[in-house]
Amino acid sequence: MYAFVRHEQKVQVAPLEAFQHFACLYIKYLQIFRKLEECYHGMVHPQKRIDVKRILKLVMTHTLEQKLLLVKWNPPNPDLCPAPGKPPQFPFPWEYVNLDDILVDLKLPPETLEVPVPRYFIEDRATEIRNRNKLIQGYMNLKLGVDRVHVEVDEDLAAAGGDMTLAQAIQAIQRNERGRQGRARAVLMKELREEEKQRRMYDMTATATTDKDPEIAASNIQKVYRGYVMMCRLKGF
Repeated sequence: MYAFVRHEQKVQVAPLEAFQHFACLYIKYLQIFRKLEECYHGMVHPQKRIDVKRILKLVMTHTLEQKLLLVKWNPPNPDLCPAPGKPPQFPFPWEYVNLDDILVDLKLPPETLEVPVPRYFIEDRATEIRNRNKLIQGYMNLKLGVDRVHVEVDEDLAAAGGDMTLAQAIQAIQRNERGRQGRARAVLMKELREEEKQRRMYDMTATATTDKDPEIAASNIQKVYRGYVMMCRLKGF
């Protein structure tokens, strides 16, 4: 049993209990962090963006604090434990935490642990990035005598990224969305046909009827024939 201080009171807890507690907090902070980042990126009102950004920075700070506590209370890796006879070392600084069991208990996908990079990092440094690009361009012009280095560009991608009017952009989005919906509907209809086929085969097998559907009969003949051919190959006929 080990102790840590919280609210000026010593609480006796087991290392595994402390790790699970901070792991749950870390996952919750990650979820809040991701939602606030999406909210800030999609917000237009300047005053609201300032408030959301301040809260976002606080959440990022608390997320890092929870990660440090996870490292502190992380159970030691068996491969890196001290040799027998040496005094145990705790807490063991192992940064690669395993949160699979926590995700299973909370019924969350593995993508929950992905830490997004806030997009305002680039937005706030737009001027600095432009100045850096100008500096790089000037260096290339001085050393290589060119403004830019030629890079092979896919013509289709270059054409897709050309100047477009608002109407053309809307038409392209609508065309892509109709294509996506068509593909999704085709996959759904294929699955429904397969389910209907399996259901009919099951019903006909259960009722033991002699009047079978031609498609189902052909499928049964194919299965029998393939089994016979495979048996002949295995026996060396």
